[in-house]
Amino acid sequence: MKNPHRCLGRNLITFLLFCSSGAYAPLAGDPQRDIAVTFSSRHEGDDPGILFGTARNNSRDAYPCVRIEFDLYTRFDLRQPGEDGLHLGVLPLELRNLQPREARGYQQRLPQPAGVALRSVSECAERPVTELPDAPRTPPTGTCSITGRISGKLHWDTTDDRGQPVSYTLEHMYMRTPGVDQPEQAKVRGREYIFENVTAGRTYTIFPGGFRSTPRQRVVPCRANTINRQVDFEITGAPPSG
Repeated sequence: MKNPHRCLGRNLITFLLFCSSGAYAPLAGDPQRDIAVTFSSRHEGDDPGILFGTARNNSRDAYPCVRIEFDLYTRFDLRQPGEDGLHLGVLPLELRNLQPREARGYQQRLPQPAGVALRSVSECAERPVTELPDAPRTPPTGTCSITGRISGKLHWDTTDDRGQPVSYTLEHMYMRTPGVDQPEQAKVRGREYIFENVTAGRTYTIFPGGFRSTPRQRVVPCRANTINRQVDFEITGAPPSG
């Protein structure tokens, strides 16, 4: 006669294995959970600088393409006292074929001077791009003004590389707009200048043409309905003679 307890035990083990198999089914991939991202940035002078860091796949599955997005904000040292940072856009980064347990370094130039914050980690929705586009910017609203005073000599008498006398007079200040090749001009009146009705929500670069100056250029964030005062320069030399 068979032992009924032995049969019951074997059937119970089979039942438990069958019922518990779903508990060990692999979880669907979740880049936000699986991919650990570190990031930092550095810059020198007026150069926007670079974003760099690592992305580590902590899962047992490979990811064909991971999209990492960063929010860009007005950098702390470019804000006026008490001013909140403006959102300047989103910088996307795509990494292909990130293998299980792989930690991969990345590096990307910033499109403009900006502070950086991690926005999201996801799988790529479309075919990965080989070159990263400029970060899209939020639609600007309103205008601002940028004004300053110029010290130092505005007229310089010198000689060119052939020893011929040449004269230079600073008559205009220049403003470079992100994404626009040709800078705008503001006429120097006495020792002051002003850029009026400047589109808000962007960061602009102000400089005195080819004249040597301290500083060489200044980066100014434009906030709606404000006047950016004391964007001043000291002219220290004439443009290089060609």
